[in-house]
Amino acid sequence: MNSCMTIRNAIASRLKTAALLAAASALLPLCSCETTKEAPDSGFLSNPELMKKDDRVPIQKVWRDPQAKLDKYTKILVQPVRTNLQGERSRREERNLRNKLGLEGEDVADFAKYTEDSFKKAIQKGPCRLELAEKPGPDVMALEMSFVKIVQAKPVANAGKTAWSCTPIGACFVPLKYAAKGMTDNGGQSSLAIEGRIVDSQTGHVLAMFAQRSKQCAAVLNVEDFSSYGNLQQIVDAWAAKFVEVVNKRPFETGEKIEANNQWKFINF
Repeated sequence: MNSCMTIRNAIASRLKTAALLAAASALLPLCSCETTKEAPDSGFLSNPELMKKDDRVPIQKVWRDPQAKLDKYTKILVQPVRTNLQGERSRREERNLRNKLGLEGEDVADFAKYTEDSFKKAIQKGPCRLELAEKPGPDVMALEMSFVKIVQAKPVANAGKTAWSCTPIGACFVPLKYAAKGMTDNGGQSSLAIEGRIVDSQTGHVLAMFAQRSKQCAAVLNVEDFSSYGNLQQIVDAWAAKFVEVVNKRPFETGEKIEANNQWKFINF
């Protein structure tokens, strides 16, 4: 009798956990990264006040020279990403084991190279109407970017939170926890802010500018939480793919709206 009761209780507990996880998956579509706050200007862009929200593109702020004739450009040069204009972070934002070990400078340099390569790969993989260039030229535009703020994941803390969520009591809070993660913006989440401009590769004339800050997606189980830069690499890869889509569809000329990416996943890896 006791053994039957134990088995019944175990099954009930598992069913309750499954139901709660299903509820979490139903709540997560309501989460949106529109709650992500804009980062302050870093000084990388001249006249950042010209930028504003444009519903045709999923970018927080953007500006395009209305007189620019972009059709004359057939190639694009992706420049190395600058890292020396980052803003201050809160204690919670900068709390990361690798930072405490003095490895942040090396990590940021590696991440800047990853970002540069991600945009190059997205353009090469395409299809992209612009060919990837290796040097300036009369028909070449250049993409220049600068990190504004990098907030890495906290793998040790995230491992503890995930382990607690796997307990019967912790599972009860899964729906609220992950719904809140999607609808709030705080220093405990991975986030990345960047500014960029597209210029004539020979004259340096600014053709367009943009500023964007994105946070990690919301997920019931996020494997990328266990590495410092996993979520940030996902953000960059998504930006690079969206950049190619904007280049191809030319929303400023055609009026076609570019949709934002879905920012929630049941399991993220």
